[in-house]
Amino acid sequence: MDGGLHSRKEKARRLQVILSVNERSSARATLATGPVIEVMVEGHNTARGQVIGRSSQNKTVNFTVTHPILAGDGQLPQVRITQTFPNSLAGEAVVVQ
Repeated sequence: MDGGLHSRKEKARRLQVILSVNERSSARATLATGPVIEVMVEGHNTARGQVIGRSSQNKTVNFTVTHPILAGDGQLPQVRITQTFPNSLAGEAVVVQ
């Protein structure tokens, strides 16, 4: 190895290891869809018709609602998670009766 630099072959091998770990992590996250979690409302994405909030694990949650929700009014709606992404979750508010 010249000057302490890694060969292209070694770099490619390391990248494959990282991608493999990431793929397994994403697969586990996909299995986590379906639970209902409490979300603290932070705002709205009017272009997408979604409410933006945070889970108790501080993960961003983008979700749809069937009734208006105001940001910053202390609401903690229950949200069913329908999709997971590397940096956020998506879902739909659950009507509690």
